[in-house]
Amino acid sequence: MDFWEKLYFKPMKIVSCWAGQWPYQSAVERTVIRILLVSAVGSQIISQIAAVAEHSNDLDFFMELVPPFVVELTCFTKMINCFFFLGKIKILLEQLKENWEFFPSGRENELLREHSKFGFQISMLFLGTLYGSGFIFATQPFQTIILHLVLNSSHSIPHPFLIPANWGPIDPDKYYFPLITLSAVSIYCVVTMLVAIDCVFYTCSSHVCGLFAALGYSIERFEFNDNCRKDDGFAFLRRCIQIHNRALEFTSIMEDVLTFNFLLMLGGVTMAMSLTAVQMVINFEAIVKLLKNLAFAITQITQLAIKCWMAQRMMDMSLNIKFK
Repeated sequence: MDFWEKLYFKPMKIVSCWAGQWPYQSAVERTVIRILLVSAVGSQIISQIAAVAEHSNDLDFFMELVPPFVVELTCFTKMINCFFFLGKIKILLEQLKENWEFFPSGRENELLREHSKFGFQISMLFLGTLYGSGFIFATQPFQTIILHLVLNSSHSIPHPFLIPANWGPIDPDKYYFPLITLSAVSIYCVVTMLVAIDCVFYTCSSHVCGLFAALGYSIERFEFNDNCRKDDGFAFLRRCIQIHNRALEFTSIMEDVLTFNFLLMLGGVTMAMSLTAVQMVINFEAIVKLLKNLAFAITQITQLAIKCWMAQRMMDMSLNIKFK
């Protein structure tokens, strides 16, 4: 079985393939996926910029548009950044594979499996939360239409758009359903771009925790006594240094690949969360808009909380080595 077909790595591999960020994809497949993603998300960003220019004096319009626009622009920038760092992502994954080969069996291999399983669970939780929230957010126009039909309102059926946009020469009333379908697809493209690089982080950060756990186990199982031969002591120190160097080298590559993405994420999410909270207060009595903003807020909070938690776990596992 291919190494990347293991259960621990499947979420990362699948969403990375969907986002055109999997280093082991064929160049043709990766290029086609990237063109489709850039086209779908780029069309939304351009239409929203045109809408802002058209309603530059409307503060309420601006407040409603900015949160999703910031997230889309952040994800779009992260995707472009990952395209340039694809080589380093491949180095990172090759290093991960080598680390598993360094522990072919035994308790250290079990520790890697335990922490990788935890990374798999976090990735699945993250995927479920974001794709679920994305579904609620993307289907908001359909929810409005269904609610209107259920209530048997005498008014004409509304044609709300997911996100305010200016489609230029395209008639939004005539092509309403194709346009909202494009918007919904764009939302899922954004979610896919978002989770692709984040699943790499969750998988790799759990792997780092597994390396530190293996190092701690190696330290604990060595018995310091007068009967130990010098060769045994040297082999013990050599192995501990090798494990520690592997963990540090792996973390260093992660830092090179993910630092810029984290900077974008923190800035974008902080701004979007503030404006989303304002929108929730303003639209508290509008159920459909409240659900849309609530789903958007849950997505942002979940993303920020899990990232901070996983980063803290890595630091804690590293610091705990001194107590072994």
